[in-house]
Amino acid sequence: MKRKRGRSPKRRATPSKSSEAEVRTQLAQVERDPGVGNRVMLTVAGLLRQPLIWLAMALVTFSLLATLVVAGRPEPVWLVSPEFTEPWQKMLDEAPGALDWRLVEWQPGDEPDGMPARSYGFIVSAQPEPDVGDHQRVVVHHHLARRLSANGRFALAIDPWLVFRRHTTASLSYAAVSGSAQPDSSGGSGALLLPGGEETAVRAWVAQLLQPTPAVFETDTQRWDQTQASLARSGRFQRGALTYDWQDIWPRLFAPGPAWVYAPLSSVQQLPGDRTSVLEADRFPIPDSWNEYGLQARVLWARPMEQANGLHQRRIERELAEAREWLLLPGTQTEIAAALKWAPAQRQARPLNPPAAAAQRAWLASSYVWEDTARESRN
Repeated sequence: MKRKRGRSPKRRATPSKSSEAEVRTQLAQVERDPGVGNRVMLTVAGLLRQPLIWLAMALVTFSLLATLVVAGRPEPVWLVSPEFTEPWQKMLDEAPGALDWRLVEWQPGDEPDGMPARSYGFIVSAQPEPDVGDHQRVVVHHHLARRLSANGRFALAIDPWLVFRRHTTASLSYAAVSGSAQPDSSGGSGALLLPGGEETAVRAWVAQLLQPTPAVFETDTQRWDQTQASLARSGRFQRGALTYDWQDIWPRLFAPGPAWVYAPLSSVQQLPGDRTSVLEADRFPIPDSWNEYGLQARVLWARPMEQANGLHQRRIERELAEAREWLLLPGTQTEIAAALKWAPAQRQARPLNPPAAAAQRAWLASSYVWEDTARESRN
C-alpha cells in the first residue's frame, strides 16, 4: 500500500536579521534628527485637518450668502404724505398691535422715483384719484361707507363737510341754501355764513349747487368757474362774505342769533372743547324729491405698494395682507381718527367726540361720497 504523504506544516516567517537592522537604523535616525519625525506628524495632522478646512470654507460661504440675502431683503415702510406724518407716528405709538415699520415721508407725485429702494408697505394719503383729469372737479364713490374700498385703496378715516349750528338753532332748510328763501329759525332771521376767502369752502358750496341729481355733477367747467366767482355775492350769505376766512367765521357762529356754516369736521375740531360741545351737525339739505344723499369728504386712503421680488414675494404678500387686516380693525381706526381728529371710517370704531360721532353717523348713512379734486395742496 501506498502511504499518504502528509502535508508539512507552514513555517512562520521570521524577520531576517537584515530587516531588523533597517528598522533599528530608521529609529536611530529619528532619534538623531527630530525633523524627520516632525515631518511625519505634520503629514498626519494635515490629513486630519482637511475636513476642518472644508467645514470652515462652507461656513464662510454660507455667511457671505446670508449677508447678501439680508442686504437684498426688502424693507416694510409706511409712506405717509407730509400732512399726516406726525399724527400717524402718534397712532403707531398708541394703537394696539402696531407694526414696527419704518415711517417715510412721501410727497404725492413721487412715484416711482420717490419710492425707497427694495421696499414694500402702504401709501397713506388723502390724495384723490391719481388719474383724475383737471376737467373733473369731483370724483364720486358709491357705497364707500359700506365697502370701504375703491380702486385698490381702502378708507381709514374721513373728514366730511357738514352744516354746523348751535344746538339751540333749528336745522337749515333746502330753501335757504338754494336761495329761494332767507335762512330763519323759529320765525326769526338767521345768518348763513361763508368764508369767501377760503377757496375750499367756496368750491364745496359750488359742488352742492351744481349737483342737479344725486351723485351727478355739472360737467361744464366754465359754469363751475362762473358760479365760484359769483357765489359770495349771491345774496345768500353774510355781508362781506368775500373777505371772511375761517378765523372770522367762528365768532359769528357763536354770536347771538341763529347762524349756520358749511364746514369740514377738521376745522371745527380746532375749536376749544367748550365750543364744540354746544354744536350740532347736519348733512347738507337736499330737495324733497331726492331719496338718497351723499357727502363731500376728504378720505384718508391706504394703498398697498410693493416692488416685484421673486425671492421674498410670498413673505411680502403675507405681511401686506396682515397689515391690511390690522389697519381695518376697529381699535386701529379708532386711534387713527383720534390722532387726526377726524371720524373713523369703520362702523365699529369709536369717534373722538360728539362732532366726530355726528360725522360718522352721516358717513354711514350716505349712499355716496365725493372728493374735491382741485385742492390747493394734494395731501
